[in-house]
Amino acid sequence: MFTRIKTIKSFLIIVGSYHLIVGILGSLSSELYVWVIQVAWRATVQLTPQFAFTAQILSAYIIACALVVLFIARNPSRYRSFLLIPIITISIEFLQSLTQFSKLNTFFSILPIHHAINLVISLILIIGFSLSYYYTKENNV
Repeated sequence: MFTRIKTIKSFLIIVGSYHLIVGILGSLSSELYVWVIQVAWRATVQLTPQFAFTAQILSAYIIACALVVLFIARNPSRYRSFLLIPIITISIEFLQSLTQFSKLNTFFSILPIHHAINLVISLILIIGFSLSYYYTKENNV
């Protein structure tokens, strides 16, 4: 039987692993990071020295966040409070993306439909992490 905790662990492992891979790709090569952005966001990105430097820094943060999520997956009930990190981080990213909707199209040529899809994915992640937080409370397991 697949329990809530197993479902939560699976969710955390999938999300953490995906972000770990993206972070490692970005750390290995700025070109790979641009490729990931083009595939995931359908964005047009110019690989400038400034962007390459920024990509390396962002990759480090992505790896750190992925490792936190994978750490939580070991025992979601015990490390429940750490679930607030991805909830808050993704919520801020969601709000920034929502308020910067027109700039993303202007700067990166992201079509509104692709931006909307990414906003929906962010909402799904926020809901998934929030449900994980709720269901790891002792009386909700």
